[in-house]
Amino acid sequence: MLSMAAKSKWWNGCGCLPQSRGRHYRPFGPCRQLENRPFHRPTCSMTPPRHLLTVGASARAAAQSAQRAGFAVTAIDLFADEDLTECATAIRSENYPADLVHLAATAPSGPWMYTGGLENHPRIVAEIAARRPLWGNDAAVLRRVRNPRQVHAVLAKRGLPALDVTLDPTDVPRDGTWLAKPLNGSGGKHIHPLDDRSPALQPTRRDEKRKNAGWYFQRRQPGLPASAIFLGHKRRGRLLGVSEQLVGQPWCIGSPFQYAGSICPLLHDDLGDDDFHAQLRELGDTLAGEFGLVGLFGVDGIIHDRRFWPVEVNPRYTASCEVCERLTGLNMVSLHARACHENLPLSDLEPRWPGCVGKLIVYARRDGEFADRSAAWVRNLNAGQSACRVADIPRVGTVFQSGDPIATLLAHGDAPQKLRDRLATLADELRDQLV
Repeated sequence: MLSMAAKSKWWNGCGCLPQSRGRHYRPFGPCRQLENRPFHRPTCSMTPPRHLLTVGASARAAAQSAQRAGFAVTAIDLFADEDLTECATAIRSENYPADLVHLAATAPSGPWMYTGGLENHPRIVAEIAARRPLWGNDAAVLRRVRNPRQVHAVLAKRGLPALDVTLDPTDVPRDGTWLAKPLNGSGGKHIHPLDDRSPALQPTRRDEKRKNAGWYFQRRQPGLPASAIFLGHKRRGRLLGVSEQLVGQPWCIGSPFQYAGSICPLLHDDLGDDDFHAQLRELGDTLAGEFGLVGLFGVDGIIHDRRFWPVEVNPRYTASCEVCERLTGLNMVSLHARACHENLPLSDLEPRWPGCVGKLIVYARRDGEFADRSAAWVRNLNAGQSACRVADIPRVGTVFQSGDPIATLLAHGDAPQKLRDRLATLADELRDQLV
């Protein structure tokens, strides 16, 4: 249960979010009771926050959003980072995902939601959902919407852009114009251009005769990587925001197709086109209607020639939800909860768009340890008045190998390029702090 101090800091009893300069922002329109009042002196009635369990490979961003929305949070993930322990009762999974059902059973009663990675484990989702209310998409929905052939068929039927996909690479060119992708992939890991040396074409260890098990193959589309966030409710999908995905850029260090961050909003010539916006709205409505998606969901895609080419559907709170929340003032977990559990009037959403927000996952260039001096650098940055912050803060003594994620940088700015430059500079400084 949150203390009264924590309640007065994060929650005002009416679902509003604290905004700069002592104002509130209400996700579903302005709060007339609290307009122009400092957020630490609420006039709305105070109700004890409900408990929410968040589960995923990384739960920090969703847990912080849930705390700001007024929930007492228990979070289960792979890291139990320092800043997760500040906003939630953090439980580290030592045998992910096999131990999640057991760990979830130890949390206080209440609803639960999942973040990245769990969409690939519908059986685990079903087992946890059998014991507590699920705010999100159930196992049956996951099995359908995570099937690339079913998604392709639905999009093609509606005349929306749909990249060719197949499970059989026999007739697929081996010249890099197609990608090999894990069926249970997440974050872009292990994606690679298809050629004769592709791991996807090698026999599995379990069955020497069975090749390309666990993989599918998708036509490669050139263009700008992007992600659209939607809110599913009553078979409709409301577009909340579009962000640029930081993927395959040398300064991000990660592998060529691995997700490294987001810049929101996406400033692109195509976004001013009415037809482009209409396509995104139809995409959200189609996916929510055909698959029954509820709550937050994201669609990764490629923007090319005024078209958004979907490459993957992520039917849950996504990594780019955090930057969208920081930019618009819309509390993502509050929206998710109301869409899954309450009668939500989607027409009441009124986001604001001041400047831009960036998020960068900092990957290690070399082996090293997060030491006392590393922690001091993080504390100094987070304690200052800078528009930049460090999140997913590891514990002192954590050892990293080259390519491991160290932490996440979050920053505000006026222009995307200046924001990229600032994030790149800070990322190099953070990497230099490893010993």
